[in-house]
Amino acid sequence: MNRLKSNALTVSIVFVLLVLAVVGFFLIPFRSDNALQVSFLNYTNDAALGKLAVFSVTNVSNEKISFGLYQSQIKTSGQWSKQAYRSYESGLPPIIIDLSPHKAATFINIAVTNGNVWRVPVDWCYATPHPIESFRGNLVENTYWNSKFLLEGKPLHFTSGPVFKDHITYSPELKK
Repeated sequence: MNRLKSNALTVSIVFVLLVLAVVGFFLIPFRSDNALQVSFLNYTNDAALGKLAVFSVTNVSNEKISFGLYQSQIKTSGQWSKQAYRSYESGLPPIIIDLSPHKAATFINIAVTNGNVWRVPVDWCYATPHPIESFRGNLVENTYWNSKFLLEGKPLHFTSGPVFKDHITYSPELKK
C-alpha cells in the first residue's frame, strides 16, 4: 500500500510540474515589453508647419526594433482620442523606422497648441520574431479561427509563419 501511495504522489508531482511548465510557456514573455523609450526633447518652429515637438526614441534592448508613429492623441474629459496612424492627409507622412540595439532616433510631430493635454503613441515590434512567440501566436490564431470554422461547419485551415507581437509606447503627456 505504501508503494501505491508513493507512486501516486510521484505521478501527482510530475503532473503539477507539467501543468506549470505549460502555463509558463504560454504566459511568460520571452522579451521585454518596455524595450522602446520615448522622451520629449523640445519645441521648435517651422515656417510651413508651425510649432513642432521634437521627441527621442531609444531602443534599450539587445535586438533591432521597428517602429511607426500614430497621430497625436488629445485628452478631453479624461479620455484619450482614438489612435490613428499618420498619413499624408494628416499633414505628416507615415514613418516606419528600424532602430538598432541601444541606438536612438529623433522625430518631429506637429504640436497641439489648443491647451489640451496630448501625447504621441508609438507602435513597435522586434524586427525579428522570436521562434517561441511565433509558435504561440500561430497556435492561438489557429485555435481561434478553427473553433469558429468548426462551429460554422467549415473545413479547418491552418496557418504558420512569423508572428510579430505589437507593442504601444506613449510619449510623455504634454500641454502647451
